[in-house]
Amino acid sequence: STMVAMHLRSEAELLACFRDIDRADVELAPDLKFPLAVDGAFAWAVGPRAFLVFADRPAAPARGVVFHRNSGGLPDAAAMCEWYHAVRGNGRVKLMSARAGEHRRVGLYLCADLGCVMRARELPGVDDLPEGLDGDERARRTLSRIADFASRRLF
Repeated sequence: STMVAMHLRSEAELLACFRDIDRADVELAPDLKFPLAVDGAFAWAVGPRAFLVFADRPAAPARGVVFHRNSGGLPDAAAMCEWYHAVRGNGRVKLMSARAGEHRRVGLYLCADLGCVMRARELPGVDDLPEGLDGDERARRTLSRIADFASRRLF
């Protein structure tokens, strides 16, 4: 099966992907152009926040989540992205948190730019687990971890 590809035609369509609790925090990157192609997932970052829109079910609307990048921690420590399952150094994996409710946040270690699905599609890097999967399979598996996290913890 291939990844779910969809096009968001306007800023309003993009904002509609995000939960009510997150919508006021969404900030568009200056270079974002519409229609926006979401091939499984699309991510961007502005300041301390990173934004992820993902589509994991063909007939369902895309879902969006706002993450806050924790500035603490060692800047050059290596850590493993919990979605992409690769270890990356130089602060490229950070503790990111998303709202799970009015007064509750949930945190996990993720690629600081949330480019996990895009990166999974590329050839494995030196830090990746040698799993013998092709890029599409790795991207699908990364996307299913994202969808699983979102369904269990956020939506």
